[in-house]
Amino acid sequence: MVKGLDRILLADVEREIFRGAEAIVYIGNLWGLKVVVKYRTPKRYRNPELDVSLRRKRIKRECKAMIEARKAGLHVPFILDVYDFQITTEFIPGTKLHTYLMEGGSTSILEDVGKYVGKLHNAGLTHGDLTVHNIIISDGKPYFIDFGLSEFTYDPEDFATDLFVLRCSLRASIGMEGLELFNLFLKGYSDEVGRLFKLVNLKLTEIEHRRRHYGD
Repeated sequence: MVKGLDRILLADVEREIFRGAEAIVYIGNLWGLKVVVKYRTPKRYRNPELDVSLRRKRIKRECKAMIEARKAGLHVPFILDVYDFQITTEFIPGTKLHTYLMEGGSTSILEDVGKYVGKLHNAGLTHGDLTVHNIIISDGKPYFIDFGLSEFTYDPEDFATDLFVLRCSLRASIGMEGLELFNLFLKGYSDEVGRLFKLVNLKLTEIEHRRRHYGD
C-alpha cells in the first residue's frame, strides 16, 4: 500500500509517476495488466467535510467526462475501478504528443487531434487541460488523458480556452513551429465543428488579445 491512499480496491500500486496540485498518479498492476491509479489528495486548508465532498464530486465528474468523451468517439482509457478519491484506468502504452513530434512523428496527427477535440466540443464537453502532455499517441491514434478539469458546457469561450491552452502548450514545447502545427489542428477542428468554428475562433482571438494586453 502506498502511503496516502485510502484504499486500492483492486490494483497493486508500484510507483508514483506524477504529483500535481490536485492529485498524485501511480503506476500499478491489476490482474497482470499495467494500470494507472489517480488519487485526489486532501487539502488541509479546507474544512474536512467540504474537502471530502469536493474530492468525491470531482472524481465523479471526471469519470462522467471520460465516459461521455468515449461516447463522443474519442480514444480514452477505460475506467477499471472507482473508489472515493481514486480512479484506476487502463495504461495506454505510447508517446506523449510533445515527444512524438520532437522525435519526428507525422505532423498530420494534429489534424486528427483537432477532429477529436471537435467531437468533444460538439458533445458539450471541454477537456480543461489540453496540453501536449495530456495526449498520448498510441498505434497512430491520439488518446486523451486527465479529464480532471473537464467541464460540461456549450459556451464557445470555454471551447476557445481549450484551444488557447493547446496553442500555448505547442508554442512553449516546440517553439515557433508549434504555431504552424496549431494551424493543422485548426483544420481538423473546423472540419468537425462546422459553423461553430466561427464563434470559437472569434473567442480565441479575444482571449489572445486579453492575454497579450492585460495578462489575464
